[in-house]
Amino acid sequence: MDPRIALELFVSPLAQRWLQHTGPITYDYTDTLVDYALYGLAPR
Repeated sequence: MDPRIALELFVSPLAQRWLQHTGPITYDYTDTLVDYALYGLAPR
């Protein structure tokens, strides 16, 4: 796994919301984002 790509899974959605004002950055949103990113990075 490339750590730079893994980092982008976390940072890119936050940057999009912040820069484009597409929605609020709430604790619930960030928790869900982290859960989804970690699920995607988990070995299968």
